[in-house]
Amino acid sequence: MSKARELLGDFAHAVDRLAAACDRVAADATGEALLRDGLIQRFEFCFELAWKAIQSVAGTEGVVVRSPKTALAHALQAGWSQDEALWFRMLEARNLCAHTYDEVVAEEVAGEVPRFLPALRALRSGLPQVSE
Repeated sequence: MSKARELLGDFAHAVDRLAAACDRVAADATGEALLRDGLIQRFEFCFELAWKAIQSVAGTEGVVVRSPKTALAHALQAGWSQDEALWFRMLEARNLCAHTYDEVVAEEVAGEVPRFLPALRALRSGLPQVSE
């Protein structure tokens, strides 16, 4: 299996797991911090796989993508995703969580993750399938 195909599969699986985490957090009446933190971790993982899947698929088309920002720009330009402002907010949220831990930021990002999910699902559907 090609690396691009493998990344697409991993990304698809990560989106499903993020959706399950969103459902679990939404159903939790206790406000359990462990669930919130798990949601944030799944979001970070999903975002990383998203940009790496873009990078890998772009590479099969001869396009070099070296960073999340350029990956997002390429996906938007190629029509694989829409809503530039939302994608760059996702990048900002991922950077905030990945490089610091602040309870207020964690609450804010966890509250935004369900709003990010449709864009991640749309990217999953919009990325072209690659052959072996």
